[in-house]
Amino acid sequence: MPEYQKMKKEELIRLLEDLQVRLRNMEAEGEAKRLFHELQVHQVELEMQNRDLKEARAQIEEARDRYAELYDFAPVGYVILDEKGVITEINLTGASMLGKERSNLLGRPFFRYLDSKDITPFMHILKECRIKGEKEIAEVGLMKDGAMLHVQIVCVPAVDTGTGEKVVRAALTDISERKKAEALSVALAGERATRAESEKARRKIEESEATYRAIGEAIPFGVWTASADGRMEYLSKSFLDMLGRGLDECSGMGWTECLPVATSEKVRRQWQECIRGGRFCDLEYKIPGADNRLYDILLRGIPIRDDKGRIIRWAGINLDITDRKEIEDALAEEKERLAVTLRSIGEGVITIKNDGTVFFINKEAEELTGWERMDAAGKMIGVVFNVAEPGTLKKLEPLPAFENAWRADFSGELVLIDRGGSQKLVTGKIAPLMDRAGRKTGDVIVFRDITIRKKLEEEILNIRKLESLGALAAGIAHEFSNLLASIKGNIELAMEDTPVRAAKERLAEAENILDAAKVLSNQLRTYVAGVKPSRELAYIDDILKESIELALKDSNIKPVARFPAGDCCFVDVDGEQMRQAFYNILLNAREAMPEGGSIEVTADLVDIGIRNGLPLKAGKYVKTTIKDTGPGIPKDNLKKIFDPFFTTKALRMGLGLAIAFSVVRNHDGLIMAESEEGRGAAFHVYLPLYQREKTL
Repeated sequence: MPEYQKMKKEELIRLLEDLQVRLRNMEAEGEAKRLFHELQVHQVELEMQNRDLKEARAQIEEARDRYAELYDFAPVGYVILDEKGVITEINLTGASMLGKERSNLLGRPFFRYLDSKDITPFMHILKECRIKGEKEIAEVGLMKDGAMLHVQIVCVPAVDTGTGEKVVRAALTDISERKKAEALSVALAGERATRAESEKARRKIEESEATYRAIGEAIPFGVWTASADGRMEYLSKSFLDMLGRGLDECSGMGWTECLPVATSEKVRRQWQECIRGGRFCDLEYKIPGADNRLYDILLRGIPIRDDKGRIIRWAGINLDITDRKEIEDALAEEKERLAVTLRSIGEGVITIKNDGTVFFINKEAEELTGWERMDAAGKMIGVVFNVAEPGTLKKLEPLPAFENAWRADFSGELVLIDRGGSQKLVTGKIAPLMDRAGRKTGDVIVFRDITIRKKLEEEILNIRKLESLGALAAGIAHEFSNLLASIKGNIELAMEDTPVRAAKERLAEAENILDAAKVLSNQLRTYVAGVKPSRELAYIDDILKESIELALKDSNIKPVARFPAGDCCFVDVDGEQMRQAFYNILLNAREAMPEGGSIEVTADLVDIGIRNGLPLKAGKYVKTTIKDTGPGIPKDNLKKIFDPFFTTKALRMGLGLAIAFSVVRNHDGLIMAESEEGRGAAFHVYLPLYQREKTL
């Protein structure tokens, strides 16, 4: 065989090109003829090769057509899957198994046509086949037109000759008939086994029912069974004996007829709702017993279901809860009595759980804290019972404050800040709540408002101071009067014995001073000794105007007065004493502002109740407020300003505010002071309103 026949097309082309070059360069005569002859020979040989290739291609195409027919119409489905399980090739049989056109299957994932439960196992087998390079076999279900086709898949690893990628060639064999035969065989075997099991189960059920009936007859409460539609089939003897009836009277749907007419319809309706709903049944009813006693019964029932979830029977118990209901009623009554008691007592009561949340709050506690029961429930105790340290008003946690300050006997005092921001002084008790097992379940706080009591104590203390001062002043005034009388007698004798006119005039002036001193001594004894005032009807604004004019005369203090219109503010007072009291208060304010300022004087009609926290009888009062713009009163001095002889000014006796306090008290009134350093001071005077109807 010539060498050029072994050459490829490209090598032949290069050979021809080389020959052409040689032809151009060789001598024309002999070499050209020889090469031309060789070319003719090559041409003949190429034509012969071309004819052989055409014949071989025709044979290959004929064989391919025969293979395609065998591939497409083979009784087994063939499919080629890439590494992601996508169909790259499938024969007609395989497409028929999937119920789709072949063109619609190419490029789609094969698992899309599998039964959902087979997808994950098949993808795992496909992966194992590709990785291990070994044949894998699986049985899967194919979804075809909504029906299930059972097939066996044999997977073989391969390599795509075109791309060089790993693929899986799979053969699909229809095994549906085999599966049907296997299922039939299993069903026949199962039926035989089921018959045997059913007979065995029937015997067990009969034995169990006999056992349960024996147990039902032995236990002290009623056991019952009913059909799926709720018809009573069995009631234990103990329950029937309690009712004094037989099973025939209380079986079927007629069991509700054993109930009193007043409750039978309600129970029947509830029972039917349980049956229809197929749910746990829990209902209470009353039924007369053989002893004519009305029993409280709790019926509890559960549905019994088969393996498919269908109700086949009902079973349950009838519990005699008469004693329990009586105890519950007694507890409810006791609880109501306790609630009424807690609501009516005059002390605040708050119960809290172990976690510090409020569980109960009574009416008095509502009023003291400003929290209603519904709002307070569930809140932390520190929110509802907001307490602070007296004096500093430092916020405290209630429970530690109670335990540290008051202990078991609760002797301390704390400031309670209510929901509106008002402050009250409280005292009380704290105790743990224990259950029957001795476990702590919470705490109870009992407290009371002592604001009024503290004010009364301060009032009584001031009164006692004045009483002591009065006793002392009365004695001093008496002795002072005697001394003044002796001095006056000597002055009168000296005037008779002295002929000098100038001396007599000086002695007369000294006598006038003694008379003034005697009047002052008598007034002092009157104010501090509690002499009953000589009362008369007067307008409060007239008294205030005169006091303002007298106290602020020739000063750089600007008075601002505001009084109610009309004649509503009548008071029954000793005008002279009351003018002196207001004069002393205004003078105190004037002396606090040597550089000048302003004093605001107002009068209003107020209605005082027992909840106002003031040591006054309930009723209507005229409230006078005298407020200055001075430097204010230091906190430590505020409680002592009404004490006799307390003063911060040189050359003063400290009796002005003490006398004002005594005068107001003797008129059944109240005087109070409040101040903040740097923001002035305010004095509040309460005097009973004159009630005209009392004189009719």
